[in-house]
Amino acid sequence: MKSEEWISDATDILTGKARLFPGEDLREDDIYKKLVEPSEFWDAMTKQISEVIFGAFLVKTKRMLADHLTGGKYYQASKEVREESKSVLKTNVVPERDFGMLDRLMALKPNATTMVYEGIMFSKNNTKGWRVI
Repeated sequence: MKSEEWISDATDILTGKARLFPGEDLREDDIYKKLVEPSEFWDAMTKQISEVIFGAFLVKTKRMLADHLTGGKYYQASKEVREESKSVLKTNVVPERDFGMLDRLMALKPNATTMVYEGIMFSKNNTKGWRVI
């Protein structure tokens, strides 16, 4: 992982040479140039802070994504797992829309009971279809 490299030396981050993904293009505008411009006052502290942040990030990432990293059960997913994952939503658009609808409904009908909201959401997201009783 790149963060393992950057824990020991974050110089590439400060100079703008670091890339998380190979072939990643950056827009080298005025802000970028100002950020990577050498500074005797800030560079040493920024390098130390970056290394500490990447250390914390690495610990959290390994904890949260252990199953997907090298040696995890999904690192080399079987054909069955790949087939099952095809039905998984790729975005959060549908739940965001549903909760947006609920939020609007609550604003328009503030005196409605929770049971009314639950009934509408129950029918909207087809709870009966996926709920195992």
